[in-house]
Amino acid sequence: MYSLYENIRTLGFPFYFMKKAILIIISFLIFGCIRPMYAQTAQNFSYTNFEQQVLSYNPKQQGEVTKEKFDHATMILSETRKAVKNNPGNFNLADYFNILVAFLNLKENQENLSVAFNKFETATGSCEYIIAFEKDFRDKPVFESIREKYLAALAKCNGKKSDVKQTTSAQYAQDYHLNLQLVNAMELINTRDQQYRGQQSSNQKQQQLDKANQLTIDSLYAKYKKYIGLSLVGERYKHTMWMVIQHSNVTMMEKYLPIIHQAVKQQQLDEGNLKMMIDRYYGLKFGYQFFGTQSESFGFKTANEAQRKELMEKYGIK
Repeated sequence: MYSLYENIRTLGFPFYFMKKAILIIISFLIFGCIRPMYAQTAQNFSYTNFEQQVLSYNPKQQGEVTKEKFDHATMILSETRKAVKNNPGNFNLADYFNILVAFLNLKENQENLSVAFNKFETATGSCEYIIAFEKDFRDKPVFESIREKYLAALAKCNGKKSDVKQTTSAQYAQDYHLNLQLVNAMELINTRDQQYRGQQSSNQKQQQLDKANQLTIDSLYAKYKKYIGLSLVGERYKHTMWMVIQHSNVTMMEKYLPIIHQAVKQQQLDEGNLKMMIDRYYGLKFGYQFFGTQSESFGFKTANEAQRKELMEKYGIK
């Protein structure tokens, strides 16, 4: 599936894609090498007061947690507080997923992990994450301690998926007064983007589909002269153009990064998507990222405070 930083506060990232973009959206990929050893911490989290407890949480570095993992987890918690504006009522799916990732990174005890997973699972739209990231949940050692709970959640999500009739593109376009031809184009792009994503044996096939998608996006942008976002294709497809660019190359990202930035300012796309693209672009071109949204496998370093401040001012990110 698409890699998701690749936690989208979005993704809110695609699978038809979530309401708000993930802040740190695929950061969980960086934890593939962590052993399932969890520390017993003094703080006990409860389902009822979870959000308020997270906002006031000041974790201590445990003996089995490296400084790198601890710093990354505390950054996730800090970014989450900023995203929800320290308001317990502002938490969304991506925030709960991010917190789960942070808890895994901190090697929280099993009880706290269970509460964090339950908050994530019961958040609106969780099935999109659960289905989209199946391979990672199944294969990554970091998820071993919650894998049984995940598999149970996956079974429920697959049951819901088979029971619910999906709205057709034609009906969606009619319901929201959208251009059917454009909606169909975005649906085709979505299908091609996910056709072989994550299948090692079919990488070349996926690359061919990605190139076809990139040509289509270039053509659509030339026609509409702006980001194909919320006002043109609605909530379901507002991430589609971003997704194609995110899966492209430095040249295409460089061309469209200002367009993505403008789309966010015009509320056609979520800020989390912009953060992910910034991290991917700067990581590929300069070797460092700012928000920790990209997998450790890329080898991107973390930008220093001066670089981060300059970047935040440039893009108006708080």
